[in-house]
Amino acid sequence: MNYTKIILVGFLLTIATLTSCKKTTMDKEEISKTTTSNISDKVPEDFFSETEVPDNPNGLIQINNTSAPPSGGVSDPNNGDVELILGNQLVNPYTIQNMQNAFNIFYGGNAPTITATHKYVKFKPNSSEQFETLEDMQDLELQDYPMDYQVLQDGDYYQDPSLGVEEIGWLYAVVPNNYIPPVGITYEIICELHLTQNSFLEGLAENLAEGNTYSYLVKGDGTIKITRDDNGVSIEMRPPTPCSVDPCGSHCPYEPGGPCTGGTGPSPTPIPNSGIYVEEEKACLTTTNTVPLRQASVVCKRWFKIWRGNTNDNGRFTVTTNFRNNVKIIIKTKNTFSKVCKVRGLRFWQMLFPCKKKLGVINSNDLAAFRYVFTKPANASASSKDLAYWAATTTHNSVIEFREYSAQLGLPNPPDNLKIMVTNWGFQRDAGAAPMWNKCHSNIVPTVFVGFFVATSSYVTAGATILANTLKNQMDVIIGYASSDYTCQLTSSYVKSMVYHELGHAQHFTQVGCGFWTDYRNAIVTELSKFNQPDVHPYGTGGDISTAPILAIGEMWGNHVEKIYADRYFGNGGTASNQFTSLLQGQLFGNNMTVTPNLNANLWAIENFNPNRVQDVHRWIPQGLPYDLFDNINEFPTPNINDNANGYTIIQVFNALQPSIVSIPAFRDRLLVNSGNTQQLEVNQLFQQYGY
Repeated sequence: MNYTKIILVGFLLTIATLTSCKKTTMDKEEISKTTTSNISDKVPEDFFSETEVPDNPNGLIQINNTSAPPSGGVSDPNNGDVELILGNQLVNPYTIQNMQNAFNIFYGGNAPTITATHKYVKFKPNSSEQFETLEDMQDLELQDYPMDYQVLQDGDYYQDPSLGVEEIGWLYAVVPNNYIPPVGITYEIICELHLTQNSFLEGLAENLAEGNTYSYLVKGDGTIKITRDDNGVSIEMRPPTPCSVDPCGSHCPYEPGGPCTGGTGPSPTPIPNSGIYVEEEKACLTTTNTVPLRQASVVCKRWFKIWRGNTNDNGRFTVTTNFRNNVKIIIKTKNTFSKVCKVRGLRFWQMLFPCKKKLGVINSNDLAAFRYVFTKPANASASSKDLAYWAATTTHNSVIEFREYSAQLGLPNPPDNLKIMVTNWGFQRDAGAAPMWNKCHSNIVPTVFVGFFVATSSYVTAGATILANTLKNQMDVIIGYASSDYTCQLTSSYVKSMVYHELGHAQHFTQVGCGFWTDYRNAIVTELSKFNQPDVHPYGTGGDISTAPILAIGEMWGNHVEKIYADRYFGNGGTASNQFTSLLQGQLFGNNMTVTPNLNANLWAIENFNPNRVQDVHRWIPQGLPYDLFDNINEFPTPNINDNANGYTIIQVFNALQPSIVSIPAFRDRLLVNSGNTQQLEVNQLFQQYGY
């Protein structure tokens, strides 16, 4: 064998390959000097007519909101949501045949044969569990109405006229061509699609679908003259490089998540003050400010082209998909940490969607400057839907903050993918719950629990039993945003504190598991079922030895975390004219009222806890005990506890809350064992003063 010849041939092949790559690069550079890479900027006026698209591209979406349900009265079962009304089905521009016709014009009759890049599909889940299976898939963008129909009235929900109100409807999506659907869920392919990043090709396809016709002429220099037949407006261009050579060319298929990231160019980096924000009201009648909506899901869509991303910690987002003309923007309170939903009294299955706000339809060139603020309505009679959005976005941000503070303190996070519901329909005002139904399944969700924390029967027109069955195994945390004092108690500090409290329970759950949590929530149900003593719901009087011990453990940690984390967020509360308050044992603590040095409102509230305060029916829950174990303050004798214990950390306190610890004395004993009996005398004295 002549190895010299082999080496020489290999060398020549290498040179040829390099020359070929260089020629391809030169072709692309030459093309960039013609109209193909920026052709959307050079298309003559009237070359394309404005086509109708499904998502109402002609301006901002306007939806008439209904009023919030009156307290204790008959409510709107849709809870402010407005029905979406469809018109006629539109001709689909992105079918393989229509896109092939557009390619033929684009290439001057010498187009490659195109294939499907995506599929337009629909799913029909038959249970809330199947719905959640689809909703939890991060690569699916589901909507509850078909994607190729006129939208006569945009809205928040769609009622399929062929289905019953409480039957889960068809869910529509666009999936990659190689998508494999989950087993057991009804799935149909509506049609195959070919999606591209090139605006000119999209314009051709949409105009061809509308009935416009175009002719082309290949000129001697290799350029193509394309003419709109009805008005004679034309454009000259050079045919693009085939996708086989340049797979990331702007005319090539749109591949979400692939190596090609922008086609003819993504939207510019967001400008200052753009982005998505939430109004923050620290206390009643104070000046508000805005904070970024962090790590929330953003969806931009036009026809079947969908971009999905998240806001960053500054509330901003950069769209990396090229859209032709107008695009609809949707914000959802969802990420890998949590999904925040809202309650409703009809079409219960739609509660399983995250809260989603259609912010409007704008020109794609204006995406970088887009700004929106979720605000709390001025009064309780304003739109309940707007109030729900404000509560949901405030809750969403609080989840992010909680996880950050847990990392700072060395404590574990709640489980990922928490399912959270915000509600203004629960019997109990100013309350939340952490049943952890999704993480710790229950075959039966008691209606007494649902009615107390989620929605009373007066609001749930279809029946509390159906609601309970829908929520079964789906929700982890409930946040109530109906307050007995809309102006002064339903503030950002109030909502955040409640979220921190319930996430403290979810954090506790990560350590104790389902065995403990089943007993804990059963104890709450037992107390709620004692209809002869409703004034002490949901925890009772502390006298029932079958419920009080485990309730004392759970609520002790929830209240402790609430105040510690709220103090981390609010600090000193700002200026004297912009204070916040902290409520505990029926007493209001404010930063401008504190008499204890270096304590803000939240820490002062738990330091001031008094197990003998008779007006507090739940004083047997030792809410101030964990803080007394590691603080350096002894406020005795004014007014409460002679606290000489201070040698512990918050991590030691949490580590003592093991699955077997279902009473305060057991907590004390485990704490001492874990610490080698550090300050045993002082700890025992402290627990005794709390009544244990």
